[in-house]
Amino acid sequence: MIWVLGNHTKFGTAWSLIHDLHKNSVDTKEALLIMIDRYAATNQFDKAVKTFETMEKFCLLPDQDAFFTFLNILCKHGNIEEAEEFMFLNKKFFPLVTEGFNIILNGWCNIAVDIVEAKRVWREMSKCCILPNGMSYTHLISCFAKVRNLFDSLRLCDEMKKRGFQPGIEVYNSLAYVLASEDCLKESLTILNKMKEAGLYPDSTTYNNIIIPLCGDMKLEEARMVLAMMIEDNVSPTIDTYHAFLTGASLEGAFEVLNHMRKAGLGPNGNTFLQILGKFFELKQPESALKVWLEMRHYEILPDLAHYRVLVEGLAKCGLLVKAREFYNERRSGGFARDPKLEKLFKEPRKDRHLEGDRRRTIKHIEEGKSSFHGRNIAMQNRRAASTLLHLITTTAPLLLLLLLTTRVSATDHIVGANQGWNPGINYTLWSNNQTFYVGDLISFRYQKTQYNVFEVNETGYDNCTIEGAVGNWSSGKDFIPLNKAKRYYFICGTGGCFNGMKVSVIVHPLPSPPKPAIAASHASTKSAAAAAAAARGIYSMLVLMGLFPFIWIGL
Repeated sequence: MIWVLGNHTKFGTAWSLIHDLHKNSVDTKEALLIMIDRYAATNQFDKAVKTFETMEKFCLLPDQDAFFTFLNILCKHGNIEEAEEFMFLNKKFFPLVTEGFNIILNGWCNIAVDIVEAKRVWREMSKCCILPNGMSYTHLISCFAKVRNLFDSLRLCDEMKKRGFQPGIEVYNSLAYVLASEDCLKESLTILNKMKEAGLYPDSTTYNNIIIPLCGDMKLEEARMVLAMMIEDNVSPTIDTYHAFLTGASLEGAFEVLNHMRKAGLGPNGNTFLQILGKFFELKQPESALKVWLEMRHYEILPDLAHYRVLVEGLAKCGLLVKAREFYNERRSGGFARDPKLEKLFKEPRKDRHLEGDRRRTIKHIEEGKSSFHGRNIAMQNRRAASTLLHLITTTAPLLLLLLLTTRVSATDHIVGANQGWNPGINYTLWSNNQTFYVGDLISFRYQKTQYNVFEVNETGYDNCTIEGAVGNWSSGKDFIPLNKAKRYYFICGTGGCFNGMKVSVIVHPLPSPPKPAIAASHASTKSAAAAAAAARGIYSMLVLMGLFPFIWIGL
């Protein structure tokens, strides 16, 4: 109850309950630690400290365990500097020891991932004559690996062994990742043998730490080899393992991954196709996206609102307005509500009828190939598509420039946590309070897809960090979630991160009323000037895209 009250910033009521517990001779230590956690989660560091210091009033003498718990709470919510300062200020009451420094190291290494601060804390340990233990080395090696510092990762591992500390599975997983990231696949695979010799067994995280960087560097053959080794060692791939292969896969490669997922009994699911569709539209490859859409039916995946939104918006932004309108009407006939933001995309003038004919022929080419797609030569299709698209691009420059001058932004994409992403120890309440959400906007989550995910839950699930009764879930690592209703949304991490602050609640407002004509007229010249300036800035990058696009397509 105290945790729920603190979650809703009802601290006064929570304190009343704590005083009632104290009057009834009930131990209030856990309740006070919960209050500290809730204060830290809402960025009220001073009140968290004051709560810790008032434990004596409740006949509780803060012991070392409570002190360490307090430091952990501060670091978990991103107050790492404050936690370190508090540790030094209280060294007379709680002597400096390795365990305390490890908490600060973990904050800098695994929450903030700040190697500069981590190295500084390591030097402070030496100045204070505090010897690091195995956990200290584990944290620092993890940080060096995450920033792809191979030399220092290996150096610290050797130093760790010389001091008599045996590396655990976390250290080996870090080394496997940094070796694979730095083009040392052979050495990365050697880590697997060393683990087995040490009596440790590689798990899915170990193999994923090798596969993910390989896929990111487009080394798909090597990644497939590691996947085969993973299966041979009786380690079951996760859905994130296969999603990694989709990162840099061509159209043909994406279909191959989907077949492997089906054979392994790991989907594909709706999030898989959202990831593929989003990737191809981001690469400005609408033909590939449409082929993926047709393939969804073969895997018995029924498109939902999110799929239609990505498809319609992607087609419209690629200039295929007729096809986008067809899918939008199909979406509406399925019972989905109107989407004013998408409908604005259809109101752009279409002055070039010859261009529209080219677009229709391009789409017809895709649909005629639906039944025999897998039996045709992919390279031949790509050359034909490239030729069509090259003609399309060279004949549509005037219209595209006109769209640059006249199109308004249709929706706002709110990236949760901004450049900090979806990670533990971040004050998402503060972030959401600085945002304004309207119906039709998107909220997007960016995170390590092998570690975290996103669940949309109700208020009870949000308060208690449970996913029972969840109304949606995503795990692609780059999730775009439409906000289609004016209400309060609740999102949490379902892998335990919710208890570390990975939860956010947002209020979505109805679309504002359109401006009055008089106001619009008075500002017309200002808007025109701003639009012209924006178009001028974008002309160069657009022309570069026109030149490169056919070559990108041919290289699929």
